[in-house]
Amino acid sequence: MLIYDPISKKTMAHVTIFLTPDEAMELVTTVNALVAEPNQHHGHVCNAEYSCEVTVAVYTASNLSGFDAESRALLEIERRSS
Repeated sequence: MLIYDPISKKTMAHVTIFLTPDEAMELVTTVNALVAEPNQHHGHVCNAEYSCEVTVAVYTASNLSGFDAESRALLEIERRSS
């Protein structure tokens, strides 16, 4: 698992996410779709106002090429440290 803040360009060890029931369902649906089809590699969950967004990604050895260079570099570091 890698938790990354793209604004600060830093990884984080902990994060707390507060979701409404609808947002939680959207997260579950998004993650299930990514597990079923990892080549999609990422999805977005937004609040009703689209002022807050969570991006979730599922990475495998075979779908890394679908990520941008910054993400690939971060995931390669994560894979080596695991």
